[in-house]
Amino acid sequence: MKLRHRSPTGINGFPGNLDVTAMINVYRNTLTLSYEATTDAPTPISFTWHPYFNISGDPARPIDEQQLRMAASHYLPINDARVPTGEIAPVDGTPFDFRRARSVRVPPPSSHEQIRLTGGFDHCWVLDNKSEPDAELYSPASGVRMQIATNLPGLQVYGAYHLTSAYPGWHAICLEPENFPDAPNHANFPSSILRPGETHKSYMSFTFLV
Repeated sequence: MKLRHRSPTGINGFPGNLDVTAMINVYRNTLTLSYEATTDAPTPISFTWHPYFNISGDPARPIDEQQLRMAASHYLPINDARVPTGEIAPVDGTPFDFRRARSVRVPPPSSHEQIRLTGGFDHCWVLDNKSEPDAELYSPASGVRMQIATNLPGLQVYGAYHLTSAYPGWHAICLEPENFPDAPNHANFPSSILRPGETHKSYMSFTFLV
């Protein structure tokens, strides 16, 4: 399925007429979203998808038993407003180290200031982009394994903690490939500015295995 959208210049303060194409493709056990965009004036872009997963097959089962692995040796610390500070911090020796598969159970607030700040995980990890998959979520309860591949530089992980209050007994985790949040305000982040004459191309794929 292919979707097209034109965002006229000035909408929400963004400069430039932005033409976007989103291709959604399901082939066998893989869901792929591919994006293309062009513009006639420099403008920031960040295309992503905000899915929630509980691959145990039972939304009432807590996600704590699910195991996450990410090919990410750094992450982006955030401030009180949950906006990246601009630091690209190593995960080594912190609760943010998922280079080997481990439970997504939230460690105690005393384990790290960033965990205390957000009450869990709500951060962007910096993908190493050296091999695929970039991330993998596994449920021992169901035996289902979900692999994520993308050419985007970051992966936002959010424990969907608000779902248990809006939908009591429901549990999920959000895994969201993306550009670095607040990139235009940090010169050390990969640029998210699309310029005239350029074509933005990005993709994310989710493969399910048993």
